[in-house]
Amino acid sequence: RLAREFLLKAAVVTDRRDFIVTGDGYMGLAPKGTQIGDVVCVFSGSDTPFVLRPMEAAGGKTVYRVVGDCYVHGLMKGEVFDMSEIEKIGIELI
Repeated sequence: RLAREFLLKAAVVTDRRDFIVTGDGYMGLAPKGTQIGDVVCVFSGSDTPFVLRPMEAAGGKTVYRVVGDCYVHGLMKGEVFDMSEIEKIGIELI
């Protein structure tokens, strides 16, 4: 009975998710369709990482499309934040 309940809950959590490994070796679950080259990003003030897809815009500028939220073991709730090593970028919503 316990195993059955676990399998049902696991199926709900992993539905429409793919297993991923980041370039730094972190493992997690991301939206189906996540691609090599996508970026895992944690926005300041958020506990949840997101998958962003870099795209080229007019003038050669790189913009990012939000693919969706993800679970990455070791990146949830700011677990790895060393502010001296964080790359900060400006975000413009369109």
